[in-house]
Amino acid sequence: MSVVGQRKDGNKLYFVQYKDPYTDEWKKTTFPSLALAETAKAKYDYIEMCKKTGSEEWKQVYHDQSKSVSIGEIFTDFTNNVLANKLNILTEKRYKSVMRACLKVFLEDTPADSIRTLKRHMIPGGEKKGWEIFKSHNYQLSRRTVNSYLRDLRHIFSWAKDTGMIRDEVITKHDRYSNSEMEPLNKKVWTKDEMFTLLNHPGLSEYMKELMQVFILTGCRVSELLGFNYLNRDKEFKWHHVDFQRSIISIMPKKKRYRVERRVHSSVMAIFKKWLKQGFKQPLDFGYDKIGRDMIPMINQITGIKFTMHDLRRLNAQLARPKIGIEGAAKSIGDSSLDVVDKHYAGISNAEMDQINDVVFEELHTVTAEA
Repeated sequence: MSVVGQRKDGNKLYFVQYKDPYTDEWKKTTFPSLALAETAKAKYDYIEMCKKTGSEEWKQVYHDQSKSVSIGEIFTDFTNNVLANKLNILTEKRYKSVMRACLKVFLEDTPADSIRTLKRHMIPGGEKKGWEIFKSHNYQLSRRTVNSYLRDLRHIFSWAKDTGMIRDEVITKHDRYSNSEMEPLNKKVWTKDEMFTLLNHPGLSEYMKELMQVFILTGCRVSELLGFNYLNRDKEFKWHHVDFQRSIISIMPKKKRYRVERRVHSSVMAIFKKWLKQGFKQPLDFGYDKIGRDMIPMINQITGIKFTMHDLRRLNAQLARPKIGIEGAAKSIGDSSLDVVDKHYAGISNAEMDQINDVVFEELHTVTAEA
């Protein structure tokens, strides 16, 4: 007869030890809960009874039980059949990191279709169920980071469902933190004094000031203008991507594999011309490490303004929105999502709100005067 037991490795999982009906060898399968383990034990006991009585019904029962697919099997197949085709090294790296994060919480041999019913006592948090276990395990991370993990894991398990490996959804949108459960976004809002200091501080070199202007005026992401990118050499920004006659640069935006043209201000082209005459091999002759870990911390220290390169992109949107609205701000930084611009870059400004308030006031008085 089969035997139910509990593992002693700290994961509090249960196992069933049973005889393989084909080889008569003892095998062991892990289950996330006692109820599932006892259900499996009943099936294996029934299989053994069928074998003893000469009934062939055990084959149908055994093969139905064998259809349970582990998360380890899904991750292996996803790696070999999906990630193997990815051309972006960062995308491949992100998915592998997400799968490792999942395997720190659930063992490889955990049946994928059992995760939603799995219960575990978590510290802190008490007893948790399903993906709440994963969220509780990663309590030290921001909820936005955990949500991004769950989003990518959902993509992996959806692929497994679409390819017939599993029948049911393993993760749904309800397993992620809702908007009301998320910590507020803290995006930097630039002041006039900070803008003036950044472009006029005597402690900054002329090159540093010009560099700041290029990123503020173009609204480009750092990766779109850098000269070195060892993970994606096609994204590297060269002089032949600068059209001085038309004041246009060709950049490769995020999540795209082709370049798009961006018209830029004449002052940006003047800076590029100056750098070209000075003998720069590329417009920005360095990679992310130099600007992110060396130059920006130095500028932060000199000016006393704490900001990141992404905050310069925010500054572009914050300068644009009061004058040309949220759609204009989105076009200025090359982002198609108005919601992203509103939440992450430039929330509604006082000037824009004043304009809205004036329209409402004028309409109200026009309507009431006519009445």
